[in-house]
Amino acid sequence: MNFQSLKIDHYTIIVPDAKAVCQFHIQALGFKYLRLQMINAGSAKPGKYDMLNYILTWPNDPDRVLVITEGLTQESIFQRYLNQYGQGIHHIAIQVDDIEKAFEDMQKQHIQLTSDELIRDPLTGLKQCFIDRSYLGVFVELIERGNSVFQSEAQKPGFFTKDNMSGLAVTMHDYLRDKRLKDHADSLNSSQELIQETSLKNYEDFHITETDYLKLSTLRCFYIFSKALNNSVEFAKNILGFQKLVQENQSKREVILTLTKDPEHYLVLQEDQEASLKPSLSRVFAETNDPKEVQKQLQAHNIDFTPVDMKQSAFGLESALALNEKAVGYPFYLMKNSVTQESKRHG
Repeated sequence: MNFQSLKIDHYTIIVPDAKAVCQFHIQALGFKYLRLQMINAGSAKPGKYDMLNYILTWPNDPDRVLVITEGLTQESIFQRYLNQYGQGIHHIAIQVDDIEKAFEDMQKQHIQLTSDELIRDPLTGLKQCFIDRSYLGVFVELIERGNSVFQSEAQKPGFFTKDNMSGLAVTMHDYLRDKRLKDHADSLNSSQELIQETSLKNYEDFHITETDYLKLSTLRCFYIFSKALNNSVEFAKNILGFQKLVQENQSKREVILTLTKDPEHYLVLQEDQEASLKPSLSRVFAETNDPKEVQKQLQAHNIDFTPVDMKQSAFGLESALALNEKAVGYPFYLMKNSVTQESKRHG
């Protein structure tokens, strides 16, 4: 390929109550609040909104972000996606050095994208596109952060323009076999809206104490289910530039991959024939230096968790703790160690 994948830039989740999920990430998991963006992607009346995004930086990693998205109208693409697939991870974004070449290469290879054109912000140079989730099990966003006199702004972690976010939302409509949004949004009935204008202040006035009582070290990997494991591994390697760290786990059909320029974060693919029906089950694994203390804190704060046996996993771990998905918004696991050094042999 004529481009290089640099690092995992962000991931986005879709949930029914973004504010509550945001609060949990800040208070319990140590994420840091950056900003709130209210957006009208076309399904709300002029001057109103149909989606919101809370943008948070990762624990101990201010260069990467989590975007927590909530659809605010019944016609919002993200509300439709939530209705169809449930809450969870919507996409993982990978920062690339030349998205123009990436886009051209993928089109030549007939890779299915959600749009025939790049989403661009001419002022800052921010450029993005989505790859269909059939390749890896979740949508993959490619993003290039700035190539202009204003590139310093676009290169800031968590920087997104409202037009870019709106544009990306619109590209998702065909995927769910929805009709394109009408040009005249004022024809929508007010009964379609999920929130009232007076409640917007509840989202915008966001203040919370950053307690971080679980003291996580870092987010370590994304665990994704794929319907065709071999095809997904080849796509990750040949198109996205990942390299395989270990041979697949024969009992669970599991493969660990990483990027050359981002070697401390992993992508774990596991085969699941029903993956296309449950994309929102993708997981995030985070590290903690003291699992016993974390378990005490979870119990002290009445947060439900479930111990998970990891002995058959390619991670080489004894166990992990799965947090309550309703509170986190998606499957979130805590583990003591990352992939073992023995596993870090390139396959």
